[in-house]
Amino acid sequence: MATTRKSERQVAKTKLGALSIDDAKTKLMKAFASNGFDYMKTALALGCHHYTIRRWARALDMTNMLAAARRNAIDAGKVPNVFGRPKKERPDKKTIERALRARDGSVDETAKALGVSSPTLRTWCEQLAIEIKGAA
Repeated sequence: MATTRKSERQVAKTKLGALSIDDAKTKLMKAFASNGFDYMKTALALGCHHYTIRRWARALDMTNMLAAARRNAIDAGKVPNVFGRPKKERPDKKTIERALRARDGSVDETAKALGVSSPTLRTWCEQLAIEIKGAA
């Protein structure tokens, strides 16, 4: 008889129902696939927190399987290739320079005006070779 970890048994008895480990894996994979391979949507569908879904996936040793399924769905064009928060589009050099001048070179104030963090603005300035006053 194959031994299972205690956490796997607990997972199988939670929201997935009192299932065998294989049945729990199948149910989680189906829920993941039917919700666009998205942890947040899967959690909403199952009525739990997305961290719970991640914990179940780890306990059932499914993290690599779920990641591969998501990559396959993206490659097949079934789901968009969107991960995390979308990046803020970087303004052009002149726009950033004007914003800095308008705020007397204050990185914090300029960043707020542009709707980004100060480190993001500093990164953009570095990428566009914009000199920031007082920068070491």
